[in-house]
Parts: sequence; structure tokens; C-alpha cells
Amino acid sequence: MSKWLINLCIILVSTLLGLALGEVYLHVNGFSYPSLYVADGVTGHVLRPGAEGWFREEGEAFIKINTDGWRDRPHSKQKPAGTKRIAILADSYAEALQVPQDQAFWSVLEKELNTCHAFGNMRVEVMNFGVSGYGTAQDLLVFQDRVWQYVLDIVILAFTARNDVRDNSKVLSGTLSRPYFVNERGSLVLDNSFTESSSYRLKRSGIWMVVQEASDRFRIVQFLNLVLNRVNQIQQRSFQQSDGVAGLEPGLDDNVYREPAGTEWEEAWRITEDLILNLRNEVVGRGAQYLLVSLFSGIQVHPNSVMRTSFVGKLGASDLFYPERRLQKLGRQEKFDVFALAPQLLEYAEDHQAYLHGFKNTRVGRGHWNKEGHRLAGQLIARNFCSKTV
Repeated sequence: MSKWLINLCIILVSTLLGLALGEVYLHVNGFSYPSLYVADGVTGHVLRPGAEGWFREEGEAFIKINTDGWRDRPHSKQKPAGTKRIAILADSYAEALQVPQDQAFWSVLEKELNTCHAFGNMRVEVMNFGVSGYGTAQDLLVFQDRVWQYVLDIVILAFTARNDVRDNSKVLSGTLSRPYFVNERGSLVLDNSFTESSSYRLKRSGIWMVVQEASDRFRIVQFLNLVLNRVNQIQQRSFQQSDGVAGLEPGLDDNVYREPAGTEWEEAWRITEDLILNLRNEVVGRGAQYLLVSLFSGIQVHPNSVMRTSFVGKLGASDLFYPERRLQKLGRQEKFDVFALAPQLLEYAEDHQAYLHGFKNTRVGRGHWNKEGHRLAGQLIARNFCSKTV
């Protein structure tokens, strides 16, 4: 046997041994980073039907995606008799990877509505269609493409102002892997050019599907996927900082708390408002009720008033509720209901000195809602219905 062949065998055996040891190490230490998403030609990405695994990056929960591709229990397309169906359109706050499914705000909402008999003798079924990274454009598209296949009575747009406005702007977002709507001569026009990118084509290829299947079986592949995602997040954060749109927290934007500072932000808000109205028209046109619920960020309900005041001062804003006022004004003008959570939950956070965001394995006061944040959000939304019991 030639020397180069011997060296090649040594390298190959060493590599395989290293991978095997790495796999054992990751298993023993409980590492889990499931591959939860697949590329999609309509919304950019969707949840993988049947995907499951432990999520421990922020909080801890065992995640299981149902066969239709939602983080929820299975639901039939046809509505059972005697049932009032409520759909939640949202992003990562509804996807809620950070907490067990029964602690997510939509699970709490369903339980509370059935307890207070908000719709008389009808059983309430709340359905979660939240997917991480979705902006209002994707909420509209997924509603048109998939959500309305289910028979619905009420559709709640759970709006996250601190990233949805930016995510609806191709200029501000810096992400090329999603669809956008652009304003042309007063009308919204879909830009789905992301489907032409090499990244999208790769993620739709057979090779990528093989990698995802391998990820279901091997922790070492999950680890490599984690590294790649970290690199992408760093690049995205670098773009935001270079464009002066970085927020206090990665992935969030502080500029949304003040009057639009330039044409790019005003355009982002206009597109967002048009998308909200287009979704309203789609929902009402199909005979369902439409409700916009404005969610809350960590700084809006931070129990430390000194920190909030300092943040507002540095930002040059009057307070942290500009998005809520703007959305409520839109609702009054266009005659649809807007329910804002932040002002009411700030009072609770101050009175109880409670952090509604963050976990033991992250920083409190930032990130996604913890169990308490989800509980309060679900109860507060339910109260909005229960007080109008029919």
C-alpha cells in the first residue's frame, strides 16, 4: 500500500473517530438543536411537519410540530359542531419554543375562554399559526395560502411592533430570504424574488433534505447547523448595526418607539398598515371577525422604571407606546378592534416587580416571554372576550 493511501486512511479513520466521539459527547450532555424549518415558496420558510426535539437555547421545552406544520396539537380542516374557532397569526411569540406548549399564551387563552363561557355553550378552539421570523407580509400570505383551509370564526393578528415593522421593509430588514410587498402607485405589489436566490434553491434541493434527515438522527449535524445559524445571526446583526437600526436586543428595533425618523421608516409603517388592512379585508370578506392584538417587548414592561426612563431618554422618544397609539388610531379610522397589552402589563410588572421576559439560561427582562408573560398575555386577551360574553 502506498504511503499516500496509508495517510488517507489515517485521516479518514481519525475523522470518523472524532465525529463519533463528538456524537457521544453531545448525546451525554443532552445537546439538542432540532431542524424545525424548511424552505417554502410562499412565505420563505415553514415549520417541518413532524419535526421534534428539545429546544434549550432560551428557556426549555420539548417541541413537536404537527403533521400540518404548526406548533400545536392536530386540528381538522372542518370545524367540529358547537365550536368557536380562533386563529392566531404571529411570529416567534406565538410559536413559543421557549415554553411547554400548554403554557403558551394561546393555550392559556383557550382554557380561559372555555372557563368563562365567552361564547355561551360553544367550545372554544384556539389554533396557533405562529412561525418564527414571520412579518405581517408572511402573515397575510400564509393566511391566504394555508390558514383559511380551516373553518374559522375569529382571526387574531398578534402584532410584534418591535420587529414586524422592520421585517415588512426590504430596505430595513436586510434579509433576502423572505417575501416582501412594495408600494407601487398606491398599491401593494408582491416581491417574491427570494425564490430566485441560490440560498433558496439550495434549501429546496435533495441534498438539503438529506442533511435535514441526518440532523434528525445525529447530534453532530445539529451542532454544525447551530454554528451556521450563529454565523448568519452575526452577519444579520452586523447589517442592522451598520445601518443604524440595531435594537437593545438582537432581532428587535428600538426606532419603532418614536415617530418615523426618515422616509424609509415612514414607508415601512405605511406598508405595514396597508398589510394590516389587507389582512382585515381578507378575514372579514370570508365572514370571520378580525382583531389585532399588539404584543409587548421586554423594555416596555420592564419593572425598573429608572431603566425605562433612561432608555426613553437615550432614544429621544416621549414614551414606549408610540406603536400602540398608531395602531389604535388606525383601528379607529378603519373600524376594526385593536387591543394593546403593553400598557396594562407594565402596571402589573411594576406592582409585582415581575420580569415577563427571560429565563434562567438567558437574561431576565429581555428575549421572549417566559411562563409568566405567556400566562398574563393569555389571560388579558381572554378578558377582552369574557367581558363581552355573548
